[in-house]
Parts: sequence; structure tokens; C-alpha cells
Amino acid sequence: MVSRTTRPVLDARALNRATLARQLLLGRAGMAARDAVGHLVGLQAQNVKPPYFQLHARLAGFAPAELAGLMESRQVVRMVTLRSTLHTHTAHDARTLRPLVQPARDREVNQFRKGLVGVDPARLADHARAFVEDEPRTMGEIRAELFARWPDADPRSLAVAARCLLPLVQVTPRGVWGRSGQVRLTTVEHWLREADAPASRATHTAPDAPASPAAPGSPAAPGSPAAPGSPAAPGSPAAPGSPAAPGSPAAPGSPAAPGSPAEPGSPAEPGSPAAPAAPSVDDAVLRYLAAFGPASVKDMQVWAGLTRLKEAFERLRPRLAAFSDANGVELFDLPDAPRPDPDTPAPPRFLPEFDNLLLSHADRTRVIAPEVKGRTWTGNQAHRTLLVDGFVAGLWKPSTEGDAGADLGSGITVELFGAVPKATRDEIVAEAELLVTTMGGAPAGARGPVRFASIHG
Repeated sequence: MVSRTTRPVLDARALNRATLARQLLLGRAGMAARDAVGHLVGLQAQNVKPPYFQLHARLAGFAPAELAGLMESRQVVRMVTLRSTLHTHTAHDARTLRPLVQPARDREVNQFRKGLVGVDPARLADHARAFVEDEPRTMGEIRAELFARWPDADPRSLAVAARCLLPLVQVTPRGVWGRSGQVRLTTVEHWLREADAPASRATHTAPDAPASPAAPGSPAAPGSPAAPGSPAAPGSPAAPGSPAAPGSPAAPGSPAAPGSPAEPGSPAEPGSPAAPAAPSVDDAVLRYLAAFGPASVKDMQVWAGLTRLKEAFERLRPRLAAFSDANGVELFDLPDAPRPDPDTPAPPRFLPEFDNLLLSHADRTRVIAPEVKGRTWTGNQAHRTLLVDGFVAGLWKPSTEGDAGADLGSGITVELFGAVPKATRDEIVAEAELLVTTMGGAPAGARGPVRFASIHG
């Protein structure tokens, strides 16, 4: 490995291309949606629609029904994990990542301690667990139930404590494309245990059965990480430097990972009576680097919402490559992970609000140039963003504003931050047409779906 004192320097553009390769944004990958959710270590899901748009930007042949089917069969779930925000995770990751980030949830409970005087957290958790496992409940119902049991406590503090102490998932139809539903919660163990009931097994594949990395019937996009003749998709079984690549660290939670659960009947399989494997910080570091590297210790701490991760990076140092950014900050990476030439073409991509590409590093200049910093937010509301040449270059919204994706049939409005060549503008229009056709239900070949103007106008 490279020493601490002599490290290659990666500038913002080199980091951009490396990160885009891991994020499947240099070309759409021929990967199944469930495998992509696992490789990306979850999809930010603070709003209902963004996970679908995240996969549309990354996968060849993706249709919203694919992720919707995974939600309904409980192969993926929505729950609070990284940064104490909602994410869509595979069933396995939902069970193992949540314990890993529990310290952040404990800190949140501590902020409400004044409203919990006289309340035993363990008893509160037990009472709330029984209540939500009886049937999925709304937060209002949980709050009322706990307040009836502890009338001297603050109702909001009781509800927050239950939400933080228990691994709660939002049950379907919430989160399913084309359907609506109130937020109702139960524990991840109960939700996945039900998914593995005999009647359920008769109708669908076990939630974490191995899946093919290629989306059925969808050829890999030419030039994409999974396309024939091009580098394998980061995180796929053949990806150089991915956790599953021969000679590199095994994918955490995969059958080949040392100490990971076995295949069927193991803790990785939802509904198994055995407890999930103990969470491993080291495995999380390797998976983070496979999806977001090269990255610093602070980068991962921002992504996970955790602190004190330096010890894990130091423990893994003999297995990692080390670099520096332009400011001298030490970056770590998997030795054989893809780090494309900085001049590798990056096609335009429309990303939803809260895409993890923009939220998973302390230093975001690899994607957001300093001159556009702050333009992707208004107050605490994130805007949908447009990538041009790999960097944020504009914003977009449905021309008829509403729930993300609900009104795409009327086209989209794009606000560019600066002038672009005509060829690039044509590429943006072509990508917009694909977006509107796939995600908005417009007829194939529909023309004029994009309007260039201020998104606030």
C-alpha cells in the first residue's frame, strides 16, 4: 500500500469520475434494481418518489414497476437509517445497517430526555413493539397509546423515543409507485418475518435470494459500467475492486464474505428465526468506499451520521489504497476499484431531490463546483438537479408542479446555471425525453417535453 507521506493526488475531476463510476452514472448499468439498491447501500427516500428516479438515472431498462414490486414483496423496505433519514434498503441491509447507526438514534432520544422523566426506555420499547406488531400504526396512534401508559410524560417525546429505539419500517402501500398510503409503522423484524410466512413463500421468491446482476431482458447500455467490453459495474460480481471481485475484500453480507451469513435459512434471509449477523463497521467502510470512494474518514461520517470512524479506517489501512485530494486531505479507496480517466465522458443525468450522490461527502466539490454551491437548496428544500459533464449544472422540475413524477407527462422545466454547447443541449433534451417517457407515461418519441426556463418562474 501507499505510505502515509507519498500519496497520489486526485483533483476534483478525478474524484468526480471515480464517484460517478461507483454510482452507476457514467453509463446505465445492466443491473437488477435490488442489486443496485444493495450496491448503493440504500437510496435516500425522504420523499416517496426519489428512489425510483435514482434508479432510472442509473439502470438500463429500469421501469418503476420493478422497484414497486420489490417494495410489495418486501425485498426492499423504507426505514430511518443513515443520517437519521429515511432510506430504501434491501431487506438484509435494513436488518444489519440499522443496529450500526443506532448510536445516532440514541443521541436523538437524549435530546428529548426532559419529556421522558420517569419513563424506563426498555419498557417503553417493549410496549411500543407489542403495539405496532399487533398491526401497523400511525405515529399519532403510537403517541396516543404511549401517552395513555405514561400520562406524566411529554407525548411527542414518547413518540420520538419509540421511533428511535425501535427499527420501524413504513409498510406498503406507502412507497409503492402509483399508489398512495398513510405512513404506518411496524418493526422490521415483524414485517420481514411475515414476508417469509408459508403463504408468502408460495407466491414470490425469498426476499434475499441471490439475484442476477443483469436486469431481465434489459441489455447493458453501451459504454455503461456493465456493458460488454467496458469495465464491469461497480459492486457487481465482476467489478474490479468491488467487494465481491476476486482478490478483493468479499462483499459484506454476500455468501463469499468471511463471517457473513450463509445463504438460505441464515440471518440474512428475512423471516429466519435466527438473529441477523452482528453489524460490522469494517464491512460498512468497505461498502461505502465501493459506492462512494475515494473518500475521507469525515466523508463517511457525514454519509452515515456517525462519529469516531477513524479507528476502523486505520484497522483497514493495510487493505486500502491511499490518496490525497487537492487540499491534502487523505482519501481511502479499495485498491482495484474503478478510477476512470478524468476525461471520460459523463452523460447528462436528471437526479431527484436528496440524491445520495450530493449528500454523502463532507467535501462535495467532486460533484458541486464552488460557484454553484447553495443553488441546489431553497431553505431546507432540496431541488432536483441536472448533471452535465458529471457536475451539477442546473435544476429541473415537472412543468406542472406536483408530487415528483406525478405530472411528468406534461414535460419538465430545466434551469441551466450557464450556457452549454448545442450538442450538449441536444443530449439534455434526449435525456429529458427518456425521463418523461419512462417516468411520466408520455408516448414513446414524444417531442418537446423540456422547456428551458427558471424553475421558480
